[in-house]
Amino acid sequence: MIVKKKIEKQILSIVSDIGASGATITEIEKKMSFERHTVSKYLSFMEANGLLRHKAVGKAKLWFINKAPIQTLMDSANTEHKTFTEKVLSDIVSTLPNGLAVIDSSYTILFMSSRLVDWYGHREGQRFYEAVLGLDNPVKLRKITRIIDGIADTCEMTLVDSRFRTLSIRGSKLINPDERLSVVLSIEDITERVRAQEEVMRQKRLLEAEREALNKSAIVAETDVKGKITYVNDKFVEISGYSRKELLGKDHSIINSGHHPASFFRKMWTTISSGKTWIGMIKNKAKSGRFYWVESAITPVLGADGKPIKYLAVRFDVSKYVKD
Repeated sequence: MIVKKKIEKQILSIVSDIGASGATITEIEKKMSFERHTVSKYLSFMEANGLLRHKAVGKAKLWFINKAPIQTLMDSANTEHKTFTEKVLSDIVSTLPNGLAVIDSSYTILFMSSRLVDWYGHREGQRFYEAVLGLDNPVKLRKITRIIDGIADTCEMTLVDSRFRTLSIRGSKLINPDERLSVVLSIEDITERVRAQEEVMRQKRLLEAEREALNKSAIVAETDVKGKITYVNDKFVEISGYSRKELLGKDHSIINSGHHPASFFRKMWTTISSGKTWIGMIKNKAKSGRFYWVESAITPVLGADGKPIKYLAVRFDVSKYVKD
């Protein structure tokens, strides 16, 4: 059976005008120039195509505009009547990792996917902001309000629900069969992702604080695996008397006092190149010719293969405690 668009619009208009309580076939028939059996066929055809839905009240049927056609798509009871495309779409929607909901312009939930039902139970007919988010009003949903008001077609937001899940919500405009607007919401639980990001940021702030404290109290340098200086802090510059430009790219021989034998440094390099930390006292020479002693800890930074990719040296000036 083929229903002309003009007749579809007429039936949708009649059902919509009769109101939210539903329209009986008798009421629809009175407003059309067709016999009851023809009207009945039209209604059944439009229901099969997701435009209308009915509710049985005793022996009578009440007809409603289907404001959530996706519900018809997901109705497993009608599997044998679905087209191949509908079956594919149904399978895709049912296996999506995200939840899916459809709300009308008053934020009433018209449809919830099985994933959302698992999270919140059946909440169709309730306000989305109350049922899912635990809010008294939709103020925090102002981005969705922009879609409802026709200002935007899509939106994205992050909110915390009534069970303290962090949700990433994406909204899209949906035009219903009666040309009224609904909003499709794709809802992803990103709680663990947010927690992981917050932990990374916490660790980053901690490392930054530790580095700042270290830079304020110690002489710090980094070298590559060949011993070339790649980083020095202000205290290194201050105690050595060399500018940062003069130090970078050089090795530590630039501050070698000549006090220690070559075997001293060979042993140090053997230790750190094997992945171990070397600790000891070193006598250095500043640019001005002044000698100073530092207590040093040099540790390798290891790569994924367990081999050093650079070296970190932390030193403290102990000159006043050492007598040459």
